[in-house]
Amino acid sequence: MKSEIRMPEPNMFTYTVAHDLRAPLMSVKGLIDIMRRGEQTRHLDHYFNMMEQSVDKMSQSIDHILDQSKEDHAVVNAQPIDFRKLAKESTESLLYFAASQNVQLDFLVEQKQVFCSNPNLILSIINNLLSNAIRYRDATKISFAFLHVIVDRKQAKISVKDNGIGIEEDLQDKIFDKFFRVKDDPQGTGLGLFIVKSTLDNLGGTVEVQSTIGEGTKFVIRLPNVNPMSLS
Repeated sequence: MKSEIRMPEPNMFTYTVAHDLRAPLMSVKGLIDIMRRGEQTRHLDHYFNMMEQSVDKMSQSIDHILDQSKEDHAVVNAQPIDFRKLAKESTESLLYFAASQNVQLDFLVEQKQVFCSNPNLILSIINNLLSNAIRYRDATKISFAFLHVIVDRKQAKISVKDNGIGIEEDLQDKIFDKFFRVKDDPQGTGLGLFIVKSTLDNLGGTVEVQSTIGEGTKFVIRLPNVNPMSLS
């Protein structure tokens, strides 16, 4: 019996892929900001190469969108996931966006078990949470965003922690609503955390938020391992 995960509804898929294209764009923007400040101009060739890689990643994402749009069925088979590779891909895609915002980005993965789920959807979740951690940094202190993944036979626990501005307690039950934005964030789309929650619903996962104004925010995600061998 094959392990299967339901893909998001078509509108949800559109929201997700459109939002995911922002990550390589933010990386390019971060590199431009670094170059504009005139820091380490001797590394211009390196920066241009990084920008080219980000554009290539965006092109690959577009190809993936086109491939998915050709699929007639709404079910995608689960695949084994290497969370170290996934975490590295996510942090590298946001590295220069984080650097331009003076945010230290790091990760730790503890995985000894085979874990199966949908890697593209999980990457989307991680990208969303890390980009939010960078975006809502506290400019008055040294900022960080930390991704921690622990995998066992039954589940993967994914935590994204930052020391940013935090989320007001009376807003924490609203942040996953579609198009919800805080008043002082006119540039936000109100889709990032909505996509996270909707994608987790499709994967059978859960999300919790712990946040204190002025101290930071921590998102804790739990995803079931749909590898049949893990349940034997």
